[in-house]
Amino acid sequence: MQANATTTPKIRHSIQASTQSVTQLANELGVSEDTIRRWKRRDGVADGSHTPHRLPTTLTLAQEVVWSWRYAKRCCCRLMTCWW
Repeated sequence: MQANATTTPKIRHSIQASTQSVTQLANELGVSEDTIRRWKRRDGVADGSHTPHRLPTTLTLAQEVVWSWRYAKRCCCRLMTCWW
């Protein structure tokens, strides 16, 4: 479970099984209505991944120069072998 989580798996399960309104549940459990809606919408009670779906791949200028040089070197070597 995440360290800052305001709900436990047991509470999440009770949220999903409850027939009370979102407002009533939020007031009763001391969490936001968004939290209640989010857990009602989910299939399970486990924490979701916090890893970004797309990791940033920005290169510094120095990294870009090195990458370009290595890439160009590989391409030139391939071309040179084709010509010979």
